Amino acid sequence: MSPDATAGDSTGKGTGLLWLLALLGAAAFLFGVFRADPKSTWGIYLVNLIFWSCLAIVGPALAGAIQITEGRWSPSVKRIALTTTGFLPVSLILFVILFFGGRPSIPG
Repeated sequence: MSPDATAGDSTGKGTGLLWLLALLGAAAFLFGVFRADPKSTWGIYLVNLIFWSCLAIVGPALAGAIQITEGRWSPSVKRIALTTTGFLPVSLILFVILFFGGRPSIPG
């Protein structure tokens, strides 16, 4: 068996586990939303959305700072910082869900 085939098998198992965890998280969210008082669920959703969106926004700023200062010590940090931008389209979709569904969490 080649080393590439072994690496592909372990990656597939890890991806399946991540999908399972994402499904469990979505189920827990839906369970919380359909409770009698969903305010705490929407509050947790809002805090998580802000946290991960801020990380997605700060990543390119960090990469830009590394580029401007000509930091040669951090190519891997710069690469990771640039990949956080990939969450921004997901963040937009999650914000639309919050905008239309999160009304119970807004006082008044």
